[in-house]
Amino acid sequence: MNPGRMDRQLTLQRFTTAQNAIGEGVKTWTTYADRVPTSIKPERASERVNGDKLEAENKTTFVIRWMTGVNAADRLQYEGVTYDIKNVREVNRRAYLELDATRQV
Repeated sequence: MNPGRMDRQLTLQRFTTAQNAIGEGVKTWTTYADRVPTSIKPERASERVNGDKLEAENKTTFVIRWMTGVNAADRLQYEGVTYDIKNVREVNRRAYLELDATRQV
């Protein structure tokens, strides 16, 4: 991977619990990495039938420099669109991470 190809940026978010004004626990998405340089591999689309319903899924792979703590429970935002991270793969001995993600509908 050529780092010069990381010409786009994304935001990584994690589901956390915070307290509101009266001390109740409120679950929310919190940004833990902003403006992360990334490159994108082309989208792949698939469809499947689940019972009597047709389900479509668009998968995109985002490549970022390696960082600790990124996992499939997180999500990312890219160009105003939110993606659920489905899989995280280490590339070249901690040089990069490939994040397989599906666009939220």
